[in-house]
Amino acid sequence: MQSEPALSDPFAALEPGDYGTDVCVRRADIAAEFHNEDIELVRVYVDENQDLRRVSEDSFVRNVVVDAPDDAAFIKRMLVDVPSDATEDTLMVSALLHGAIPSSFVRLGEPSGKNVVTRIMGLDVETNKIDMLVSLGKAVQQQEGIGIAMVESALDNLAGLEDVEGIEQYIQQNLL
Repeated sequence: MQSEPALSDPFAALEPGDYGTDVCVRRADIAAEFHNEDIELVRVYVDENQDLRRVSEDSFVRNVVVDAPDDAAFIKRMLVDVPSDATEDTLMVSALLHGAIPSSFVRLGEPSGKNVVTRIMGLDVETNKIDMLVSLGKAVQQQEGIGIAMVESALDNLAGLEDVEGIEQYIQQNLL
């Protein structure tokens, strides 16, 4: 009997034509843990084949993964059956595959909009941004009263702080 994979794709809940923001790494940079300097914010939309494509140039990023028998297969399915227009330079793997990251964190109402992911990626902090997204996702899932609007408001307040030490302290005390 195989266990369910621990990974989940927050884009699986989006429909073709929906916009979002993924946080990706190049295939060569896949690791057990991602560091801020290795990750890249990518504005995407879901195409008719459940692929993610860059909003800016319509190039293939990765497949949306709905299910897989295990974690290794899950990772591989992001880059199987790539379209003929995909190149090694455009292929990426998502760093947002933790089950705690909800689709509401990645979904955008418009291509240039903001969401939880864009707000976190825009912060000038040393705190691991992927860990922060996972922690915020867990908080939203487990604690009543913490909604997306509250998280976005707190992140907007963070963006206004200029003192990096103040930002780190605020994150620890108010968000994590």
